[in-house]
Amino acid sequence: MKKLFSSITLVVLIGMIVAAGAAGDISISVLDGTVAYGQVAVGASVSTLSLGDMQIATNTGDAAEKFSIKGQDSASWTLESTAGPNQYVHGFCVWTTEGDCDNDPGPNDYTALTPEYATLAVSVNVAGVVNFHLRITTPTVNSATDQQHVDVTVLAEAIP
Repeated sequence: MKKLFSSITLVVLIGMIVAAGAAGDISISVLDGTVAYGQVAVGASVSTLSLGDMQIATNTGDAAEKFSIKGQDSASWTLESTAGPNQYVHGFCVWTTEGDCDNDPGPNDYTALTPEYATLAVSVNVAGVVNFHLRITTPTVNSATDQQHVDVTVLAEAIP
């Protein structure tokens, strides 16, 4: 039996990392940093592309940086690479040209987030930006009775 979520909201909280050192100031900002997916049926997917809500990570430091990204479990769901009972998938896609990040397999498909950092961008120059989209796939069976909130963290690191 399939259940319909009364509501699911994803809040993308971006980790703003600021550090000073030999490489200079390392800093990142993400606009707008908040995604509201709304009501999503069991086993369905929705993306920020379809919502018109691209996320933009900007190097606000004074040196080139590497950007990394990770996801996490919610209060009731486990973050996995495939959806299952109380297991959801959350992915990211770097958007460079029209046609990237759509729901059909293409040159820049969504990469499943994990609780470990994955590379979002290898090298971002000062004031450079990385445009990306997120896509969530809800569990095939949901036993949660309330909204689920998940964080996505974007990290900036000095390039050695």
